[in-house]
Amino acid sequence: MPEKRILCLTNGYGEDSFAQLICTALLEEMENQHLPFHLSLLPLIGEGQSFQELLTQYPGRVSLLHRSPIFPYEGIYTGNFLTRFFRFMVDMTHGGFKNILFIASLLGHMRKKSDLVLVVGDALPLLLVYLFNRQKAYFFACTRTTLLRQKGAPYERLGRFNAFVLRHCAHRVYTRDEPTAQWFRSLGICATYHGFVAPRWCEENRDSTTVLFLPGQRGEWKKNFLFLAQVITQCPDLWRSLTPHFAFSSKLSPSEIRVLIQSVGQMLSPSTFLLNGAIVSWSHGDYFTHLPQTAVVVGFAGTALHYAAYLGIPCLRPYLGNDARLYSHSSRCRQKLILGEALIDGGSTLEETVLHLREALSNLSHFRERAKNFSRRVWQKRGDGAKNIAQELVSILRTLPQHQDRTPELLYSRSGR
Repeated sequence: MPEKRILCLTNGYGEDSFAQLICTALLEEMENQHLPFHLSLLPLIGEGQSFQELLTQYPGRVSLLHRSPIFPYEGIYTGNFLTRFFRFMVDMTHGGFKNILFIASLLGHMRKKSDLVLVVGDALPLLLVYLFNRQKAYFFACTRTTLLRQKGAPYERLGRFNAFVLRHCAHRVYTRDEPTAQWFRSLGICATYHGFVAPRWCEENRDSTTVLFLPGQRGEWKKNFLFLAQVITQCPDLWRSLTPHFAFSSKLSPSEIRVLIQSVGQMLSPSTFLLNGAIVSWSHGDYFTHLPQTAVVVGFAGTALHYAAYLGIPCLRPYLGNDARLYSHSSRCRQKLILGEALIDGGSTLEETVLHLREALSNLSHFRERAKNFSRRVWQKRGDGAKNIAQELVSILRTLPQHQDRTPELLYSRSGR
């Protein structure tokens, strides 16, 4: 059988994590079925760090086509309309326009050379593929969810234009939850929910005693860590029966993490330190290993909280300093809608966060039941979403007609800097 060529276009950053999960499952399935393949990865923004493992595991068969410049706001636009527009224009004038033009040119160069196109993110990359690559794509929708709707209007939060793009530019739309799939279908979009897309994790421990602290990975992660360390020191009685654990992002430097830990505590071993009498453990890049054994998650990592909510684990989210201003009341309400009863607002001061953490741990069974009810309603206890999507895509690849032009495409990496 001739080599199957797959193009995966993503929004970048957080969306890359979903793309990595689906692509990993897809390539494993193709290997299991002995199908030759070449996967080309194209993130709109970022350096594609989430794909490094795939590039290492499949040398010569997986290519990263583009690395973008680092933009001031990293493509993340929150706040009111004027604030969002200002931040968008700042990013565009700092290389954003040039970046989009290069990607459009690259898609045009690869026109109709892929057997299957997978898009992960929102309507923008889907539209780019349709306009410049002249192909419909299989689309995994990351950012749109019916959970955000409050008025119940047909196009609320999605918009007619986005619905039009999803309806006409995608062969099929895969959603992150069942309510969104039902909503999309009511709008004439070919949408389906194949299960929650997440890494593989071990069986959940119902007698969890770990409180998992997440400082995040963006610019304020050090300040977040120092704040969470203060939270731990304010609750010495809690750590007689519970274990505090910091899970740091794999994108952070281990040496930098150690220096920061030593500024507030005493290192006892490579993975533990003493903080005001409490023994605190820490790890790097293994969040999902610890998650099933977690009683409560406390921290600042948005996507990570979604995974916790799926498992029915209460998530306490503080809002501090610039973070509190960034997450206005409307944005906090938005996050509450997405995470539902799994989310506990951790307040914007140390005292408030300590108070909410004590309340959550003293009424843990109540908060866990609320989180689990939300998970059952939204995700219906259906896991293996990446594997199920991958199996469907491989089935589609097997039935697609062979392209007439089988000239090997020149694949290359390019930095927009």
